[in-house]
Amino acid sequence: MNRSYFVLGLLMVFLFSCSEERKKLIEKDTRQIQPFIFNLEHFFSEEEFNISFPVWFNDTLIKRQGIKTITRMVYTSSSEKDTTSASLKEIRKYSFTEEGAISDLHIEHYYDNLLVASMEFRFLERDEYGYSPTLSRDEMNSKSDLEILEQYENYFKEEYSDKFLAYSNMKTGDYLFYMLKEKNWGTLSVDSILHPTSHDLIVFGNPLKPRRKYQVENRVNEFNVVDYAYINDGDNLEKIAFDSYPFHYERSILYNDDGLCTGFIDSTFSTKKYLTRRESMFHFEKNLPVRLIHENKSGKSEAGYYQFETFTYTFYE
Repeated sequence: MNRSYFVLGLLMVFLFSCSEERKKLIEKDTRQIQPFIFNLEHFFSEEEFNISFPVWFNDTLIKRQGIKTITRMVYTSSSEKDTTSASLKEIRKYSFTEEGAISDLHIEHYYDNLLVASMEFRFLERDEYGYSPTLSRDEMNSKSDLEILEQYENYFKEEYSDKFLAYSNMKTGDYLFYMLKEKNWGTLSVDSILHPTSHDLIVFGNPLKPRRKYQVENRVNEFNVVDYAYINDGDNLEKIAFDSYPFHYERSILYNDDGLCTGFIDSTFSTKKYLTRRESMFHFEKNLPVRLIHENKSGKSEAGYYQFETFTYTFYE
């Protein structure tokens, strides 16, 4: 009899634990994520150098807030406490139409607080996939560093179909493909539809919501793979992961209990062993991010603040 009660008790504990775990999953699944001004699939990443797809911002939120310009200033600092001696690295000024679409981007690069390169991009109206031809690119400063300018990629729209989008790189001629339908994401389908070379980029999904980006050689050998995961397979980014041998990198997006994005963590692993991480946390004023603090950390000690960014806004009257 006592043994029966004991077994029954264990069963009740097990059922209760399962119920609690199921409850936690349900709570996570039903969390309401708030709209955020930055599209983190594209912002704070190498996607900022692809000027043909200026989809870095939430247009609806930009319009609702009446934002006219955002000036972003990036600094480096050797001390987490003495930011007054920080060194200016970059200034980016984004201009928007009253409808919330980006119209201009002015960029300045600095070294030892001295301007070394500047450029300006002007965008035509974007299409339904976020593609925008660059109207002009002005090298504004005679000291422009060609290596900096060469970082920026510009694409020409080649072909749209019900299966894929195709763009060609204006400098190299290599292709950027977007496979729109999940049913065509298999190896054989990609090869038969696109016939990609090892220099071409293939993206599953569309420019606004990528799911996987990679290159391929010999039809099946994928490399430079980047995976994007979304909360509940919806529209809110949860994680970005990619490999660069011998390391594995993950970016985890942070949301508070109210569903507001508060920052992100970049983690580095080697053979599944955690090595380092960088925590990037937003500071807000009037519901807009005004500062982003990047803090390096390792498994042994904190390395302190080494970079921070500020965001200032102007508004339409």
